[in-house]
Amino acid sequence: MDEGDRAMFRERSEHFNQVREQARSRDFPLGVATLLLGGAMVAMAARSMAGREGARGALVQVTLARAALVVLTFVLLPDVRAAAFAVATGVGYFLVGVMVVEAVSCLLVAVALTRQGSLAFFRAAEGSVWER
Repeated sequence: MDEGDRAMFRERSEHFNQVREQARSRDFPLGVATLLLGGAMVAMAARSMAGREGARGALVQVTLARAALVVLTFVLLPDVRAAAFAVATGVGYFLVGVMVVEAVSCLLVAVALTRQGSLAFFRAAEGSVWER
């Protein structure tokens, strides 16, 4: 890279940092919600594996809420995405790709939890807890 390209990259990177700083009032609460939903997913998964009644249904709901949060984050932060694309197209596509993978993963987990095999598994686990 020559000096002009470096200066342009530095300028766009500083602009990206400024946009992220300005979007903090929107981004921070979304990050906290992501953290809370992640903790809830871990807790509900543990309760489901332990055979607690109704935990699988709660896990499906929390997983769908996580997918909705990913979509909400995508909608509420278009300026951050635009600034990431301005820095480098690869960075912008990476951020969008991460969001797509997160949303699709959550949806696939929710589908997997509602399949007959997983229903039978969790029903068997629920029965084993009550037999103790």
